[in-house]
Amino acid sequence: MSLTRRFFVNPGSRFLLPALAGGVVAVLDMVSKRIVQGVSQPVSIVRGVSVQPVANAEGPFGSLSLGLTLTASAVVLLFLFLGLRGAGSRGERLGIGLVLGGGTANFIERVTTGQVTDIFLIHQVSAWNVSDIAVLLGVVGMAGSWFVKRTLRQTRS
Repeated sequence: MSLTRRFFVNPGSRFLLPALAGGVVAVLDMVSKRIVQGVSQPVSIVRGVSVQPVANAEGPFGSLSLGLTLTASAVVLLFLFLGLRGAGSRGERLGIGLVLGGGTANFIERVTTGQVTDIFLIHQVSAWNVSDIAVLLGVVGMAGSWFVKRTLRQTRS
C-alpha cells in the first residue's frame, strides 16, 4: 500500500489530514499576526486589501460574545466531529480540518487575550485573519465536495 493511500485514504487514518490542516492553519495564523504586530499604518498588498493589526474585542456576536461564542463553538465542533466520522473524501476531510484549525485558533486567542486580532483589511470595511479565511475556505470546500458527491451519486442512479 502506498504511503499516500495509507495516510490519506485509509479509513483508520481519517483524522490525520484534518489534524495536519488544522495545525498548519493555527501556526500560519499565529506567525502572520507576529509578523504584522508592529505595523501601525495600513500597508496595501493588492488593490483594496491592506495589512494592519486590528483588535476585535467585541467578538462575532457583539456584547453577548462569550456565551454565544462558547455555545456556537460547541455546536460547530459537534457538527464537525459527526461530519468527520462520515467524511470519506479528501476534500471533506481537508475542509473539516480548515474549519477546526481556524475556529480553534480564534477560540484560543479570544480566551487567552480577550480579543481576536484581524490583519487583513478589505476596502477598510471588513477585517479578516488567516483563521477566518481558513474557515471560509473549509466551509466552501466541504460544501463543494458534498455537492460533487451528491451530483455523482444522482448521475449514476
